[in-house]
Amino acid sequence: MKSNANAVFRLFFAAVLLCLSAMTHAGQFYVGAQATNLTAYLDYGNGSETYNLNPTRIELGWKEPTFYWAIHMLTSGQDTDVDLYGSTYEMKLDPSYGIFLGLNSPNFYISFGFQNFDTTYRDISTTLRDKSNILTLAVQLGIHHELVPHLYLYADFSAYTGKADYSGFTSNPDFTVHGLAGGIKFTF
Repeated sequence: MKSNANAVFRLFFAAVLLCLSAMTHAGQFYVGAQATNLTAYLDYGNGSETYNLNPTRIELGWKEPTFYWAIHMLTSGQDTDVDLYGSTYEMKLDPSYGIFLGLNSPNFYISFGFQNFDTTYRDISTTLRDKSNILTLAVQLGIHHELVPHLYLYADFSAYTGKADYSGFTSNPDFTVHGLAGGIKFTF
């Protein structure tokens, strides 16, 4: 019986060769961090609630001269709102992930993707807690500027839309998020 170490070594070596061959192109790996001002709307037909979640967005991706792909992570955030009956509810965002594909020029970019929002919805006056992993369709439109070689300043407008699946509602409420973000990106 052969050891798995040989297969692991071959896979690792193939991944290294793939990364080295990708580096011979004009593209670059990048990592970025942005402060966000995201407002989430929960619309359940006869009323709606608004939450300012404001997580930090961390990006890891690959950038070519005209396109890029990225993995986004939103850190946690939370806010409260009062519904139309006067009850106070809280929405908490746990770390959530998304994948994006975009087009870019020297100063502008647009991307489309899927972003997961891992949320907990809670009635403050009771122990009722309801979790939902909300998959949203997302679009981002932004600008970026190279400050010094390999360091970029960038800002964007983001919009997300999906359906929440909270058991406390008779039908799945609409979940929309939009807001601004700004931060830095380092390419290597």
